[in-house]
Amino acid sequence: MTPGRTRTPLFEELSRVYPGLTGSQKRVADYLLRHPDKVRDAAVTALCKATGTTEPVIFAVCRAVGRRGYRELKLDLAEEVAVLQASRRAAGRPTAASGPDVRLDGGESPREVARKVGAAYLESVEAAVERLDPETFESAVATLRAAGRVVVFGMGVSGHVAEMAQYALLRAGLAVTCSADSYVQLVHLAALGSGDAALAVSYMGEQPELAEGLELARRRGAATIALTGNRASALAAAADLVLELPPRRSLSSYVSLGARIAAAELYVVDALAAAVAISRRAEFDDRAAAVHEVVEGRKQRKGRKG
Repeated sequence: MTPGRTRTPLFEELSRVYPGLTGSQKRVADYLLRHPDKVRDAAVTALCKATGTTEPVIFAVCRAVGRRGYRELKLDLAEEVAVLQASRRAAGRPTAASGPDVRLDGGESPREVARKVGAAYLESVEAAVERLDPETFESAVATLRAAGRVVVFGMGVSGHVAEMAQYALLRAGLAVTCSADSYVQLVHLAALGSGDAALAVSYMGEQPELAEGLELARRRGAATIALTGNRASALAAAADLVLELPPRRSLSSYVSLGARIAAAELYVVDALAAAVAISRRAEFDDRAAAVHEVVEGRKQRKGRKG
């Protein structure tokens, strides 16, 4: 990579542009993601043979990810693989899998499936950790900590994440409500006002109901936060703060939505809740002790009955 030049990492850019590639271009992208170590020393003709494509297809992929040619793409690929493997080595993880994407081809044993899906979860969270902007995260924590009331909402898989965020933030001491129903969401959001906050969770950020809900919260005077992987979405535009997730990766359809979407979202909402809890440590410890006392009392009563 040329010194002094900043651009999106190659693996991330491949995942971002992947949905818009042609079939032959996707074969090239798949090969780059799965076998970056083989590409490092391969001539363009060798890559054409390995992917069943032509040189114009290879060069089209290079342009799609903002690289001026095949040589520049190979250099960036080698650099990113080295960084990725160093990170895995430092974490005590195997470095054999070169690329960040984990593929399931359908012929794996249950043991191999478990290993690959686990690797997909790890990669998803690692990418989210790297993408999370520290200053925006701190601002979101301060906003939630100061809020009188918080509404957290989402739909589909992100709706389930929102429900888990509700529990985590409740445990951290916030007054939180949540609903996955788009109409009930509006009722919750319309009750917000100045000094309150709304947190919308949507990886793609494309559901109009969520953007409308966040806009409603903003009109009512509440602070608005979006957790999304689509900075250009209407949801992000309606937010005062955008907690940005890495672009959704082109994983095999066999890999669960948990690895593709929920893992990154859960990491961020759990980090938010933990940071809020620590900022209110005395209150949190007092509540935790009260809950523990009741739970221990229940255990003792059950023990006597047994």
